[in-house]
Amino acid sequence: MLQDLDFLADRIGQLVEQSRQLHAERAQLLARLKTQDAELDSLRQQNRRQQDEFESLSTGVASHQRQLDVVQQQAQADQAELKRLLEQEQAQVMALRRELDSARAGMGVLRDVAGQARDQIGSILMRLPGAVQE
Repeated sequence: MLQDLDFLADRIGQLVEQSRQLHAERAQLLARLKTQDAELDSLRQQNRRQQDEFESLSTGVASHQRQLDVVQQQAQADQAELKRLLEQEQAQVMALRRELDSARAGMGVLRDVAGQARDQIGSILMRLPGAVQE
């Protein structure tokens, strides 16, 4: 019976030692869990900040894209208007050139006619009585 008590005492000692080890291990695990929870909270906050920053940047990019689209549309409209004005001015220049060429041709005809008229008037004046003969 003494031997049984010794065996039981040894066994109880082993159980007490295992219990202490389990308590120490539990304390370590709880400390790790607390550290991991704090790290998880920190990562969640960091993730939230990054999501907020991403949303802010996305909003800014979308706003800039809309502004760019408006500017591009205005530039295209302005370019079309300028092209239309250029074509209109070119057509007007061509019309004025044709008119100038026609006026120049008319002036040439008038010069010829004026020269012929002068010659005829001179000829008529020479035939009049009392005309000075050259």
